[in-house]
Amino acid sequence: VAGQALAAATLDAAAVQAKFAGASLFVIASGDMGAQLKFFVYSQEAGSGSYFIAELLIGKAPCTLTATIKSDASAASTDAFKAHVSAALGAV
Repeated sequence: VAGQALAAATLDAAAVQAKFAGASLFVIASGDMGAQLKFFVYSQEAGSGSYFIAELLIGKAPCTLTATIKSDASAASTDAFKAHVSAALGAV
């Protein structure tokens, strides 16, 4: 996911982390990098047990998402994970 536009909203690390928690995205580390928020998250797919580990950079202005995702899951599962992360962030 490179530079995907997000809904404009007030972005702060606590609000994003709360949204992630509600979506079963577990934060390993996070930080406010000035113009963007940076998160390292992981999640596990229910059916296959595959893990996803992601570095997420969330631009504050404009609101954008850039993600680097590592997983042993299929391409379809990885695409579903990308959509899940985007949906979790959609209401931030």
